[in-house]
Amino acid sequence: MKYYNSINDILLFNWFECLDGNYQYARLSGHEEKATLEDVKAWESIYATYVSEYGLNQLYKEYLKVARKIAILQADYIEKGVKYNLTQIEVLEEKKKGIQDQMNKGVSRDSVMVYLSKYMGFRLNPKEMTAKEYFTLIKEYERNN
Repeated sequence: MKYYNSINDILLFNWFECLDGNYQYARLSGHEEKATLEDVKAWESIYATYVSEYGLNQLYKEYLKVARKIAILQADYIEKGVKYNLTQIEVLEEKKKGIQDQMNKGVSRDSVMVYLSKYMGFRLNPKEMTAKEYFTLIKEYERNN
């Protein structure tokens, strides 16, 4: 299986999918198949490139803890079929969503894309831009507004 290497090459769409716990999107292709432990490790490696470049605040640290717990439960469910894990995953997904809302200050990803598109003067496509480009645009937008 081939994977993206960093925020420099992962597409923003795939980045968002991985943030939502769909770790198979760390792959270059084959997203229809369920996530594996290898996918989780690839995602962790990609996310590490984000951390090394942008660092983490406390809220991100909490987000990562929850995302890691979800990934472990998902992998455990895939390997062992423990149905109780599904309930735990749902609870943790809600917690993760709440943290995301706090990190976005109540602004959805879609709204951020609209603001950035307006700022750039053309529609941004998350399936054509990298995560790195997105973070650079956000930084520039915040600096100029």
